[in-house]
Amino acid sequence: MARRTADLQSLRRALDASGIREGSAASRAVGRVVGDLCDAASLPVEGVDVFTVLPLQQGQTVPVATFGRCTAKRDLWVWYFANGGVQVIAVTKGL
Repeated sequence: MARRTADLQSLRRALDASGIREGSAASRAVGRVVGDLCDAASLPVEGVDVFTVLPLQQGQTVPVATFGRCTAKRDLWVWYFANGGVQVIAVTKGL
């Protein structure tokens, strides 16, 4: 199976919205998770990824159901869609 690609624009938007600076330890941790998502044989990975409905954001009228994976040691959650590639919807601290 070919490696999935990540939507880098969605990743940058999610990092910006969460206040995570490019090049920081937190952004590298998120990048490792996104790399793991791209390398996974299939998504979501049972026992690793979780499913949730994210809270509505300002101006949003429809809830977003998405999968998430936690970074190692940082309690940062990467919320994503896997639609042939990996689209990061949000990065949050904690569940």
